Amino acid sequence: MEHSLSSPLCAPLMNSDELNNISVIYESDGWESAALEAMKTYGALLVLGAFSAEECHTARAAFGRDLKRALEASPRTKYTNIKDTTQPIPSQCKAQRKQLLETADEDVPGQWPAATPVGPPGKGMATTLGLAHGEFAWGVRLSKQLRRIYSLLHATPAEEMCVGLDQPFFTAGSVGADGQPTGNTENAFWMHADQNKHAGLSGVLPSFQGVAYINASDTEQSSTTVLQLRSHNDGTYETLMDDPVMKSSKGHFGKVEAMSGEEQRAVLLQRAHEQARRVPAPAGSVLLWDSRTLHQGWQGGNRLAMPVVWEPSDRRDSKALARKLAAAMAAVPTTHWASLGVWHPMVRLGRQRLPHPECIPHQPQASILPVGLPSSWALAGGVTAGADAAAAASAVSAASATVSDCKAFTQGQEAAEYLATLACNAVKRSSPVHVHRLRAAVAALRAGASSAEVPQAGRAVPSTAGEEEKGHTTVKASRAVIELLSPLLQPEVAAAM
Repeated sequence: MEHSLSSPLCAPLMNSDELNNISVIYESDGWESAALEAMKTYGALLVLGAFSAEECHTARAAFGRDLKRALEASPRTKYTNIKDTTQPIPSQCKAQRKQLLETADEDVPGQWPAATPVGPPGKGMATTLGLAHGEFAWGVRLSKQLRRIYSLLHATPAEEMCVGLDQPFFTAGSVGADGQPTGNTENAFWMHADQNKHAGLSGVLPSFQGVAYINASDTEQSSTTVLQLRSHNDGTYETLMDDPVMKSSKGHFGKVEAMSGEEQRAVLLQRAHEQARRVPAPAGSVLLWDSRTLHQGWQGGNRLAMPVVWEPSDRRDSKALARKLAAAMAAVPTTHWASLGVWHPMVRLGRQRLPHPECIPHQPQASILPVGLPSSWALAGGVTAGADAAAAASAVSAASATVSDCKAFTQGQEAAEYLATLACNAVKRSSPVHVHRLRAAVAALRAGASSAEVPQAGRAVPSTAGEEEKGHTTVKASRAVIELLSPLLQPEVAAAM
């Protein structure tokens, strides 16, 4: 059977033999050599038991607290119905919001309404509300298990690696009319590789990416990842790379369906439809794959997982580090690459609003306050000079549940985004005036200025500031941004960037 570009993908779950070929048990005898062999041979690896049941419970509760903070961030929000914006949303939705706030933290993700995604509908990514820098995301990112696994794959000491800032994967479970979980038997086809060998040095260095599964995604009714095993070394990847589209691309993302060579594209389409398999990932497992391996996400039902990538930090230059620090300030994700620091294209600055499904229990107007990250979120209360950044940020985050005025949250977010925008402009434009404005705004923050006063301090710097400076390069601007923003993050977070 020939497949066209419009053909949906009907990828079955991996069978036991396929799964055994790529699976190892974390810290079992010989697991490290087996892991390296699986990745080399199949381009994929499933590490079982990387997170204990207790650690999964802790992570699930952290995500529940993140969602609660999102609910509480905007208590004065007006409720609207997408069908008639002049009428309030049904009272049962307000009751549902109240019920979620009263639910045990670890149970909130499981009770979150499927009609209210925390990102673009159907994508299964938690792009909104600062969730990429919440307690859940950073708790999983900084786990010793993930550092050890990536340290093994890269043959690099864990302390010499940096982490990516991707967004959580979260798809609330849905049930059918019979009360049973529902899933999808097919998905849109978008098999791709995330490494382009024509895109500079990062395109030829070993690259791996992975997802830590907190909830099990091992049934027909789960969202997970589709892999085409061996596609990294059986000629598939090289055929994709030989296409003129990939040769002319400056980015890494390359889809099979975007190939310009019709004959080669038809071959890879057919091969993908025949060989693509969904990976059933148990709770506590980590699924990893070579970035040359063809893959795609599969939306089929419940999922709570965290994509995490660690890379050798010597691949990350000062510009990428400055962009990553700015992303943390603005509470937005980057793409999975830890060394590139590219802000995720699905997220933009500005108050991140939820989509408008027919029945929505809340419509926050501000991001959550990430626990311990960064202290600029404490703008509403002010940060005294010399105060411990982690303690100040954690205190404000913990107090977020009782704040009754969403204006403070909005101002805090806008102030943090102002700092992030200054940082990005300083690097992108090699602009000395933006460095001066950032320095003034950060100084005001550390002196205890309010969230409204911090941007004012930056804007008070004249546009002519720094004109007399010579040799103002992108590297110089990046180093200034790093020096200014790093102290605003928890030490372990700043060190992981």
